[in-house]
Amino acid sequence: MDPANSGPHMGLGWAYYYSDSAEKAIREFKMAKGKNPIHPFPYMGLGFIYKDAKKWKEAERELRKAVAVWPYHYNSKTNGDMQKALDFTQQDREYQKTVACLAEVLERQGKQEESKLWNDSANILKIRSKPMHIPMDGLPLPPRPCSVSMSLLGFARDSLLFRGLPQIKDTAKIVYPPIAHQAEIAGSVWLILSVNGKGEVVKTQISRSSRNEALDEAAKGLSNTKFTPPRWVKKVRKGKSPPTCDLLMQVNFQILDYPKK
Repeated sequence: MDPANSGPHMGLGWAYYYSDSAEKAIREFKMAKGKNPIHPFPYMGLGFIYKDAKKWKEAERELRKAVAVWPYHYNSKTNGDMQKALDFTQQDREYQKTVACLAEVLERQGKQEESKLWNDSANILKIRSKPMHIPMDGLPLPPRPCSVSMSLLGFARDSLLFRGLPQIKDTAKIVYPPIAHQAEIAGSVWLILSVNGKGEVVKTQISRSSRNEALDEAAKGLSNTKFTPPRWVKKVRKGKSPPTCDLLMQVNFQILDYPKK
């Protein structure tokens, strides 16, 4: 192995990373960044490892370095044209992944405002960095097909108060958010719907987030779903409102493959 070349160290680092040999991967990545301090991949690799180990401060440090040196790495390959280097950086899918990872690490540390800024940036970058699909005739294909599916999982709580699970009468239409579709972002959202005695949803709250704001907001459209009226075990006294029935529903946002011809 040529000690002046960081490439073999980076290659070994990623090989160890994907084989769950974190300590060996850390050693190789540190050697790689010592040989080439403006290459972003060693910092990115270390950031991913520390994130997996829930070492948030260490992960943040390395990911910030990766984001900072990325344009300088391309600048060395564009004859000093920094604008072109910045354009190449923003089109690099690995850069987008690093920005998204940094957003998650910041969120884990309670830095919500900065995390949102980085997450918004990652979503925009994902659109720019998505490789263009070019078929044989040279014309770009439209975005890949998408689908939205919903399922009633059961009671969210207090199932013993009711006789049987209310059924869906009229399902609300959920539209796949265009920005998420274009960026090929998929995910699953779990929601708790509070249903009154008429089968109407009076409250909607997210039980498990997709970790994407656009998908979460779209899933809240389930509030327009109509159910069969819940049946309570005990009779409700006159003049009193019956308790709401809390149901757990799941919304899946999926990106599909192009249909085979």
